[in-house]
Amino acid sequence: MSTLHFWVGPFAEPDRYRLVSLLGGGGEGEVWDAVLQLSAEGRSTVAVKIVAARDGDEQEFDQAGRLLRMLNHPGLVRVTESFTGPAMHRGGAADPNTRANYVVMDLVTGMTLREWCDENPDATAAARLKMLRTAASALDVMHSGATTHVPVAHGDVKPANVIVRPDGGSVLVDLGLARLADGTGALGRSAPYAAPELRGGHPVPTPEADRYAFAVTVAQVLIGAPVPTTPEGWTDLTALADLLHRSPVTARRPLLVKHVLEAIAAPPEARPRQLRLWLDSASETLSQVTSRPDLGPTPPGPPSPLGAQPGLSNPGPQQITAQPPPHAAAFGVPTAPHQAAMPRDPSSLPDSGNTTTRQLPPLPPDDHGHADRTPRSQGRGRRLPLIVAAVVILAILIGAVFAYLTGAGRPSQPANQAQPPITTQAGSPQTPNMITSTPVTSTTGRPTAPRYLSDLTPVERDTATGDNGGVYTTPATVSGHQYGHAITLSSYCTTHDGGDFWADYDLGRTWNRFTATVGLDDRSRASSTATYTVLADTTPIATGQLTIGQAVPIDVPVTGALRLRLKINDPSTLTSSCGYNTSAKVAWGDPKLIP
Repeated sequence: MSTLHFWVGPFAEPDRYRLVSLLGGGGEGEVWDAVLQLSAEGRSTVAVKIVAARDGDEQEFDQAGRLLRMLNHPGLVRVTESFTGPAMHRGGAADPNTRANYVVMDLVTGMTLREWCDENPDATAAARLKMLRTAASALDVMHSGATTHVPVAHGDVKPANVIVRPDGGSVLVDLGLARLADGTGALGRSAPYAAPELRGGHPVPTPEADRYAFAVTVAQVLIGAPVPTTPEGWTDLTALADLLHRSPVTARRPLLVKHVLEAIAAPPEARPRQLRLWLDSASETLSQVTSRPDLGPTPPGPPSPLGAQPGLSNPGPQQITAQPPPHAAAFGVPTAPHQAAMPRDPSSLPDSGNTTTRQLPPLPPDDHGHADRTPRSQGRGRRLPLIVAAVVILAILIGAVFAYLTGAGRPSQPANQAQPPITTQAGSPQTPNMITSTPVTSTTGRPTAPRYLSDLTPVERDTATGDNGGVYTTPATVSGHQYGHAITLSSYCTTHDGGDFWADYDLGRTWNRFTATVGLDDRSRASSTATYTVLADTTPIATGQLTIGQAVPIDVPVTGALRLRLKINDPSTLTSSCGYNTSAKVAWGDPKLIP
């Protein structure tokens, strides 16, 4: 054993991990790249979080460690071990009178999200939001208690704790300070991302505080720079709003700016409860683009008529003069220059008795002393053909509108004709290219493209499992296949109605088919069984019994249905040993609504 290196480990084995290099740190602790010697030939590289121990925190840290090891999500770093041991020391020189807490995690390689923004200054708003989607889903899992049975708060959400892997995926790291969301535990906080309620003397970690930090993180990623702070170090919301209004990425997207700022300014109870859905809503605003920033001061210089869109040449600044619309001159409406040339004195107008409509040469003075009647006669001669043309055009427009309303000229189409259904085969799900999070609708208001049901929020659900449990929209794995879009239902210990649990979705009578692959999530116990039922309004349209390892494709009609209910029955919830780890988890993978 080398005495030149520093080591850490539990009291029973203090020289278990050899520290290699410091990855990062702050007032709450340090993270080290470390090596675990597995054998003479093999070793494992890990990340070790070192947290200062406090008197009387043994039970709290042990409980937090168990919960961290239970977390399981592609967007969360895996915690492999947690322990209390002697302070960092050289090989063979551990001091048993010292004490520190350690959390061992997988070492995730890649750049932090903050570094990624620095390396990709031209990234679009869509690309920036996409980098945070997995982290949002991971936080939703922690907050829901889906794998821990109790909500867990991260406690230090910020761009530096999101790692972008070489393959483009992102992982939320530094779970060493995560705590139960019950007001216990010390909080690891970074001032710019700390929610207002954490700025007092005794801050406690909460999911609501994580949601504030995530919204600030989104803002920082969008502007591509650290968020502005007050002299005390907290986020300066006024200055941040000004930056978002001026940033090249967000200046022309006022709805996106409003969406982010409202989440940051909201009180704890009003912050978005489902961060992934909130982030999806932010992405949906990207289609709303203004021609120039309407929020905040206008940047110097006139904007390009094309809005400086990528891939389009910019003709440069153009002089724009105020002119009447083209149809104004066509219908005889005088423009400003013509108005300036018109006679100002009504007494100077030609004799009203002259009704000549064709253009005439100048006339000699008449008996009334009018020397020139040309302006009036020529003006009428010019206006009459235009008036006639206007009447003809108006008649054509009225005829076209009448033809459209009566259906003339349109190809006939059978009523309620549905598009061919898109089916999902077990073990080989297919994702249509046209599936979107934003509903694509026709001029009649009906959707024209499939949509994931997991992008919708249940309008009603069984509340027997409490406010945080029961319905999850995080990725699920069924029979070895992972579904990025999924709805998972779990009964927990619902005994009031025989183990039933359900969630209702509003279809608005606008969809024709519902497809999905249903099965028990692979995290369910091997002995788990459950029954699933799909109901259109109150009519069952699909049902079946599930055991672990099954993946059942369903494709059912929902034409005319107002509500779609997903329902499960888990008989294990009726046993005395019922608990989250024993209850079945029924997942609908890639649940799609087909127009």
